[in-house]
Amino acid sequence: MVLSYPFSFDCIIRAAMNVYNEPGYGFLEKVYHRALCLELKAKQIPFETEKKITVSYKGTNVGDYYLDLFVADKIIVELKSSPGIITYHIRQVKNYLRAQNVPTGLLFNFTPHTLEWKKIFNPDS
Repeated sequence: MVLSYPFSFDCIIRAAMNVYNEPGYGFLEKVYHRALCLELKAKQIPFETEKKITVSYKGTNVGDYYLDLFVADKIIVELKSSPGIITYHIRQVKNYLRAQNVPTGLLFNFTPHTLEWKKIFNPDS
């Protein structure tokens, strides 16, 4: 998928790989979050950090969540630092995609052995 900005999903994935390769494994998610923000900024990729989203039910706000990163108003990026990606992580991103009516998300997990990543699509799109 080509975005309307001069970068691709691969640029975001490479930025996350740079972050994984520099500090290595074993840090809290917040460390990777801050480092990825620095990488995206250096690559001049537009993003918002900790963007607040509201979940509504029948027109009433029933909860607020904060996206790790919202890239170019088109891609939700969720970061994890756990032994592996589990179904809950994927569902979480899908729920965020639905709540924001965004077509695509990237889930990054900084594991002990590698950087895991998945491209996740909004099931309602």
